[in-house]
Amino acid sequence: MTSPTTKSQCQRILDLLLGAHGQEVPSVALSRISLQYGAWVKELRELGFRISNRTERRAGEVHGYFRLELSHEEQPSMPVSPACARPEAGSFPEFGSLAPTRYPD
Repeated sequence: MTSPTTKSQCQRILDLLLGAHGQEVPSVALSRISLQYGAWVKELRELGFRISNRTERRAGEVHGYFRLELSHEEQPSMPVSPACARPEAGSFPEFGSLAPTRYPD
């Protein structure tokens, strides 16, 4: 169950990108918040945030980076959307209000 003070994964990813102040954030840092960080980045882009990404190869491994491109004055306010909104208490975040609050015995 999510407490009322817990931030959504989408909000936490946005906070991480904002906290980088225009610098790149490694995708591994985003994956610590959510392994499905790509879905949250897509949601933020659809909400008007300009987020760039790049990859590089080092020692046979691919490393990804994301960067919020907007200046502080241009940033849209964090909107409440179904995907970025905090899940309802008693539900699973993956399913929102579709998940039953109690399973049959």
